[in-house]
Amino acid sequence: RLDKQELAFGDVLYTKSEDLELTVSNTGKVAFPFVLNSSAKHVLEAHPAKGTVAANDKQVVTVRLKPGLPVSIAETLAVELAHFEPFDLPVTGTGVFAHVAVSLPRDEKRSHVPRSLGGTWAKCLLKTREKMTGRPSKAAVEIEANRLLFLDSLTSPGAAA
Repeated sequence: RLDKQELAFGDVLYTKSEDLELTVSNTGKVAFPFVLNSSAKHVLEAHPAKGTVAANDKQVVTVRLKPGLPVSIAETLAVELAHFEPFDLPVTGTGVFAHVAVSLPRDEKRSHVPRSLGGTWAKCLLKTREKMTGRPSKAAVEIEANRLLFLDSLTSPGAAA
């Protein structure tokens, strides 16, 4: 018997690994073997992957998730207990990439906004909001306006090499 019906790792930094414990219990009077197999061995490991659980004893198995990429992971761990049919234990998690977005206050007197983007920061924000679909947040408009200014600085004559 297993103490969990699924293993949900949640968010894991894609460059790190995370461990969860799974307990195999034997409430019977005879020892039985167990085997845990993963089809995605580069992402999912179990230690020990096989062994024997003595009568009225428990075996703790450590399952390790190693995302490797910032993606959602949905794998299965094939579990064989004693003579019973193997079954799949769902394992889920998400490889995440740590990041931060920062928006600093703008000094409008020193900021240069090209005429093509409105000439002033306030007009640039207005123009950007008009181009965006739906009802974007103030932060989304500022991020997009900053992106447009940055792209303009890359493509305008005299931009720094």
